[in-house]
Order: sequence, then C-alpha cells, then structure tokens
Amino acid sequence: IGTARRIVQREGFLSLYKGLTAVYFGIIPKMAIRFLSFEQYREALQKIAGPPSSGAEYSTTVNFTAGLASGLTEAVMIVTPA
Repeated sequence: IGTARRIVQREGFLSLYKGLTAVYFGIIPKMAIRFLSFEQYREALQKIAGPPSSGAEYSTTVNFTAGLASGLTEAVMIVTPA
C-alpha cells in the first residue's frame, strides 16, 4: 500500500494503469479467437454428433472437445505464432 501511495503522489493516479495497454493488446485478440473458435467448433461438432441424449442443447463431449480445439487454436494462432 505504501508503494502505491508513493506512485500516486509522484506520478498521479493514472500511473497505476500505465502497463495495461500492452496487456490488453495481448489478451483481447487471444480471447476473441478462443470464443469465436469455440462457438464454431461446437456447432460443427454438434452437427456431426447429432442431438444429445440428455435433452441439453449441447452434449458434454461436444463442449469438452470444442473447448480443447479452441484452446489449441488459440495456442497456435496467438501464443506461439512462429
């Protein structure tokens, strides 16, 4: 708390948020690709699997596989784009 107080006194309140821009530029595309790809994978997998037997909109297997694939897509496209 003492360090935050000194930073605010020396540089102003907004200085506490200086490094956030870089974080947002990394997180926003990453999250967008993850959410978009999850929806796309889930729809495609549900068409292949057919209606779930439990009466739910999507089966657990479809949700799990779509999450796995979207995480992999995010990792390949954003985290390690070599």
